[in-house]
Amino acid sequence: MGFLFAQTVKTEIHAIDVIASGEVIGGTKLLPNETATVALTADSCLNIIHINNDADPIEYDLPVAERRFITSFLDDAGGAITLDPNGSEYIVVDGVSAGAGTAVVSDGTRGRYAVLIGRNGYWVMLPATGWE
Repeated sequence: MGFLFAQTVKTEIHAIDVIASGEVIGGTKLLPNETATVALTADSCLNIIHINNDADPIEYDLPVAERRFITSFLDDAGGAITLDPNGSEYIVVDGVSAGAGTAVVSDGTRGRYAVLIGRNGYWVMLPATGWE
């Protein structure tokens, strides 16, 4: 069983296998943010779409990555989004690690998005345009 994610720019389809033990409850929550820096918690990385709701840049400080985390980020107003991993953790973008503790940043174009999947000790970003 998997979820399908479509990248509209190239119309590629990417699949992820999700293994769950126990009961899966809930739906996706939308969480608009207008604060310059948001410190995310474990609970705020469980199927939540974080939305940059103003044209100012915003930084999301990620918690320690866990395998149960799937969270998304959407620029709805045109301000750059920074995703900053915890300490020695890293974010894998297009199959390449950005380096321990190195943040990834969107280009600030309205409509940019990122989906992060937590692994034990690092994050994986699903293919997305406009991030470095």
